[in-house]
Amino acid sequence: MTKVILLTGASRGIGASIATYLLGQGHKAILVSRSTSAMQSVTAPFPAENYLLVTADLGKDTTSSNISGSSSSSGGGGDGGSEELEKPVLAAIERFGRLDGLVLNHGTLEAGRVAEMDVACWKRQFDVNFFSCVGLVCIHTSPHAHTYSTHIFTYSLTPSFTPSYEHVHVYICKKDLLI
Repeated sequence: MTKVILLTGASRGIGASIATYLLGQGHKAILVSRSTSAMQSVTAPFPAENYLLVTADLGKDTTSSNISGSSSSSGGGGDGGSEELEKPVLAAIERFGRLDGLVLNHGTLEAGRVAEMDVACWKRQFDVNFFSCVGLVCIHTSPHAHTYSTHIFTYSLTPSFTPSYEHVHVYICKKDLLI
């Protein structure tokens, strides 16, 4: 059965590989990235009717008032954070009529030792790497968007406590929290 999957962080690395796999299996995909240029090389071999490229900055203002699951519940969409998170979910429903699953792969990395990172650095990374994922889940499962069964996929990285990864604790922490 063909699934409609929203994939974030689709332009390179694991995201590009997942996009290639999904499209190669004949699934429909909403591919989300901050720019579409890199995604075009991933999608080139596949029929255009099987995918939709969505440019969105998912870390843009992910305060709790903007990730409530509905623009109207935050007073008309706040200052843009909710709109950036809603854009791929609503585009999926408009284009394909449904959304069967989310693959939350996007993230940002500001490497450094914990003692060298200030709170603002942690907040920036958690906004993108964690709270935007929470926001997508809230929007996707809200009553106005959710009328079908769905699956949500994220993954963890095991090197959380490996010394060679000592400079990427914030990035790995997001992966562990989402599980």
